[in-house]
Amino acid sequence: MHGLPVDRVPVAQLATRLGIKTAALYDRLNTLEKLGIDRIREGRHVYFPAQHLPLLDALDQHLKAKRTIAEFLAQHRAEVTAPPPERHDALPQVQRDLAVVEGQRPGLLGLQHQLQTLFPSFWAAGEATLARLAAPFIANQDRMVGQLTQLNTHVEQLDATVAAMQTVSPAVAHLRDTVLPQFEHLKAALAIFESCAQTGALLLTAQLALLVRLNPKTISKQQTFQRQGDRFTKVGKEGRESVWRVTKLPSLPVCEPSGQNTLQAQAATSPQPQPGFGESPSRSSWSG
Repeated sequence: MHGLPVDRVPVAQLATRLGIKTAALYDRLNTLEKLGIDRIREGRHVYFPAQHLPLLDALDQHLKAKRTIAEFLAQHRAEVTAPPPERHDALPQVQRDLAVVEGQRPGLLGLQHQLQTLFPSFWAAGEATLARLAAPFIANQDRMVGQLTQLNTHVEQLDATVAAMQTVSPAVAHLRDTVLPQFEHLKAALAIFESCAQTGALLLTAQLALLVRLNPKTISKQQTFQRQGDRFTKVGKEGRESVWRVTKLPSLPVCEPSGQNTLQAQAATSPQPQPGFGESPSRSSWSG
């Protein structure tokens, strides 16, 4: 039983999902294309990215509230197209400043040597004064060189830290490549089931099989089955495929028994796990 990740929804189902006419639906889809959200075309079939269903719902509610498309685009363009922040690299500028300061040192020392050579008597008489006047400048220059050298070291350490943070560990790679896609699949499927239960929209066997990751032939043999919180019931046919209604299962009350048989009562009232993705409806677990 091999299933595809839920990353798209047939456009033909969206008008029913939103309760609008086809022309109104395409107005909404054309608006989202201005935000860079394009439809997916495969042969004669057209799909809409499942990850952008919340944005489509938001646009639908926005227009039903008699608000303009321009307002919606202004609100959402920044969050859809915002570029990643740029990283400021201070190391080249620090190196240039350090080179400028180092280049000034020979000039001060050369000036001292020229005064000492051209005016020996004046230098001998005023050596202490000149040394006292020059000392703060030389000390300040030494302090600036030390500070810039220290700053240069900090920038190099920061670069090393950023490089280490950008290295993905095996555990993080597993989370990114395996766990997160499974979670996104489950989240998208639950959102679609919730919408179908509320609006009364029906799912074809092929669509339901994609969502629950079961073989369509396995589903076709059932009249009804359930997953956590949802029941799927065969209600008719559309062409050669069966159609299914989604209904929410009632929540079970939580019992809090007292006395010496608490553990036994809790075990007796615990709900049994529901069948999961990739298994037949008679088996359990939601694991993907």
